[in-house]
Amino acid sequence: MRVVISGGPCSGKSTLIRELGNKGYAVMKEVARKVLDTKGTREVSVDLQMEIASRQIECENELNDGEITFLDRGLVDVMVYSNHFLGGLPNVLEGFQFRNRYDVVFIPDRLPFEDDGLRIESGEEHAQALHDEVWKAYEDCGYDVERVPVMPLEERVDYIIDHLKKVKGGGR
Repeated sequence: MRVVISGGPCSGKSTLIRELGNKGYAVMKEVARKVLDTKGTREVSVDLQMEIASRQIECENELNDGEITFLDRGLVDVMVYSNHFLGGLPNVLEGFQFRNRYDVVFIPDRLPFEDDGLRIESGEEHAQALHDEVWKAYEDCGYDVERVPVMPLEERVDYIIDHLKKVKGGGR
């Protein structure tokens, strides 16, 4: 089961993924962050988005669909960021099937914006606009997005696991 935790910057996605991993769940960390860390750049380019998209596809293709895996963002996010910053998709994503790749999509409500030195967003308004674009894109791709309210970390994790148990009979 592929479970995406998505949303705009500063919604606690990576913190949730880290905590779910600490609880023994399989997790896939954010590919875009890994690429940005490696490149050490904040500049969005076609080449950078191509690398992010290709590596995201590669990592997702390696997942074991027999277990619950939490993904820190999905390919829909790559589509949103490419369209937002570049006005189009990297070649590798043109004509790509975004529907039915994931079993459940959670989008946590945003927390206050913090620039961590690698963020490409220009501030709070920009981060909120991207958050809204991500939500709409997942819905446009046919996903029923589950909102995760702001609450203490442990409660957010329990909220996600409880929801999985109800919706998919998952949670372990």
